[in-house]
Amino acid sequence: MTSYKAKMLVAPSKSAVGPALCDPIVKSCRDALGARDAFSIALSGGSLPSFLQSLPAAFEKAGVDPRWDKWHVLLADERCVVATDEDSNLKAIKENFTSKVPIPEGQVYGIDEKRLAKNTDAVAVHYQEKVVRALLGKCDGMLDCVVLGFGPDGHTCSLFPGHPLLEEDILLVAPIDDSPKPPPSRITLTLPVLNTMSRQVVFCGAGASKSPVLKATFGTALERVGEGVEKNVQGTKAYDVEMITPAPYPCGMVRTGQGGDSLVWVTDAEAAEGAITVEKVTHVSHEAWIKEGLAVMVVGASGDLAKKKTYPSLLSLFAGNLLPKDVVIYGFARSKMSDDDLRSRLRGYLENKAEDAVVEDFLGRCFYQSGSGYGDIDGWKELDAKLQVIESKSPKKSNRLFYFAIPPNVFAETGDAIKRACMAPNGFSRMIVEKPFGRDLESCRDILGRLGRHFDETNLFRIDHYLGKEMTQNLMVMRFGNVWMERVWNRDFVQCVMLTFKEPFGTQGRGGYFDQYGIIRDIIQNHLLQVMCLLCMECPNKLDGPEAGEKIRDEKVRVIEAMPPVTLDEVFLGQYEGYTDDETITNKDSNCPTYALVRCFINNPRWAGVPIIFKAGKALNERKAEMRVQFKDAPAAGSLFGVHVPRNEIVVKLQPEETIYMKSNIKTPGFSSAPIQSELEVKYDTRYFGDEGASNPDAYSRLILDVLRGRSASFVRSDELIRAWEIFTPVLQQIERENVRPHIYKVGSRGPEAADAWSNEKSGYVRNDAYVYHDGVVGAKPGM
Repeated sequence: MTSYKAKMLVAPSKSAVGPALCDPIVKSCRDALGARDAFSIALSGGSLPSFLQSLPAAFEKAGVDPRWDKWHVLLADERCVVATDEDSNLKAIKENFTSKVPIPEGQVYGIDEKRLAKNTDAVAVHYQEKVVRALLGKCDGMLDCVVLGFGPDGHTCSLFPGHPLLEEDILLVAPIDDSPKPPPSRITLTLPVLNTMSRQVVFCGAGASKSPVLKATFGTALERVGEGVEKNVQGTKAYDVEMITPAPYPCGMVRTGQGGDSLVWVTDAEAAEGAITVEKVTHVSHEAWIKEGLAVMVVGASGDLAKKKTYPSLLSLFAGNLLPKDVVIYGFARSKMSDDDLRSRLRGYLENKAEDAVVEDFLGRCFYQSGSGYGDIDGWKELDAKLQVIESKSPKKSNRLFYFAIPPNVFAETGDAIKRACMAPNGFSRMIVEKPFGRDLESCRDILGRLGRHFDETNLFRIDHYLGKEMTQNLMVMRFGNVWMERVWNRDFVQCVMLTFKEPFGTQGRGGYFDQYGIIRDIIQNHLLQVMCLLCMECPNKLDGPEAGEKIRDEKVRVIEAMPPVTLDEVFLGQYEGYTDDETITNKDSNCPTYALVRCFINNPRWAGVPIIFKAGKALNERKAEMRVQFKDAPAAGSLFGVHVPRNEIVVKLQPEETIYMKSNIKTPGFSSAPIQSELEVKYDTRYFGDEGASNPDAYSRLILDVLRGRSASFVRSDELIRAWEIFTPVLQQIERENVRPHIYKVGSRGPEAADAWSNEKSGYVRNDAYVYHDGVVGAKPGM
């Protein structure tokens, strides 16, 4: 079964249908008068003419001159009665429309009443002559706009099944003598006229009685319905729709060949409700993969990462129509449980993250497969067999996505089993791998080597969720989309760059894991280093699109290749009091740092000599992740103003509130002329989302979608990983080998007491103690 496209305008109520109907007519008239000195429109009767009373106001609102004297109004159909008869369409059209606007009487074409005494054939032949004269004489042989109604039985313009005359190419007007409702005789434009001689056909109908027609014409084989777009017509929404061909109703037989918005349906919410399924069109709707099959395998489905991050992120994509409509999601783990057991475990993590019906629909697509281990070949073969049954029901290409929410020590055996037993037969097979990617250079190379035996960079996506955060992704636009930024983004203007991660809690029972890695491996060597690369890299030749991924990653690698390995004198370590009280930490004399400051340099022409400070810590006084660039002193500012003038800063806050602000100097309000520091600020929550409950997508959702789209820019390439470990492995091994002791600090503090002084000395950062960031709250008034 094939389909063809149309536009549908859904008004919120029947009273709004008239203004909605006028919208395509106004555009058709504007285009016609712009191309020639005439506009032709064919109208049917019934209740439709009453909707046209809004037309003069619609032209005025659109700022379009209708030039009524250039209009030619024809009848799309007419009952064979005199013009004064209550059943006359011409009477309804004149009373509701043409008598209210200055269209010349001779340009409103009715039937010849003198021929009514003969038969409908004679009336049809004579009216066809009128149509030919009107169209060939003034309108290039085409009807610019045909406006039709459709009844509850699906008829329109007297088109009824079983009338071969309506398919005759030689006829423009045909007589119909067996209408199911009196009067029995009428004439109508034929189907070839509507399909080949009409620039635009508009159907109009409102009310619950029209719902079955819409459902039969659209609902049963709907491929896609576009996103509702507010029209400037009393809340009407516009949708791109696909109709069934052939349709079970005559109105579905009409399909113009003009393209664009040549076929328009206008209705109200009452008629549309339950008749069509509205699916949101997104920025990926045109991409091939969204129309193909997809199976997502969450490896490690019973673990915390899967329950707290992976499944909620998949739900977010599902609720936003960003997954194929037939998607299935299989969890794979060692735990023994049923599909329903998995759903019960997940439900508590998904509630309130989408509407209840959406959550249940999503859970209904979630299934479970257990294995004796993650490398269990038989378990993966069993899952593959289940997937093949699902995939065989559709002729579409079938893709598979594997999300590794598992420890790195089982990456290799899992990848080997998938490669041998569960790869997609005719689509892509892509792997998402979570950090840590080793704990030093040697272990990293080992993991890369074992996974690299089975998968290359085109289908292996190493996820660092900091690269998926809104403000990280915003760096590209902020840096390369603003002309002023490039001028100051270099060693001539920048004093230092600081990247900070702080969280107000400790290891929370995960000390056994954390003690093997420490804060440098856990945060600085990956998250903060990745963000720094985007902050400091040169501009790639491409910043968006599938081909941009490698170009962006090439520039990131160039940055870290210019960074020498960190030495011990460039590191300051801390550990919070009571760290080793965690029962999962076996080494009670552990020197594992929970706080670290690291200074690095980038030895290239742009950044040579500029200190890059990484700061990360646990059990501190606040939750925060930010990038901060402090600029050098404004030249001669102290002499000019006679007081110290604070340095400018750009601060990009990744969390908890997504914010960009620039610390700038302004005049103190009142009589004083002394500089005072304030901020130019954009807070995403208030600037873009307001009180509607909307927000940015979470990082995991964004990154999973990037994998499905085949976009690699926000994922870590193998050469990036190796170079990152080359920078940090020597100092990490020295800290462990020499048992370097960290500075102890209190829980809930800013960190070790000596940390700020060390950071300021190493970076040249100058803090303005008089400045207070008010976070959108009116601050204390300065002295005047």
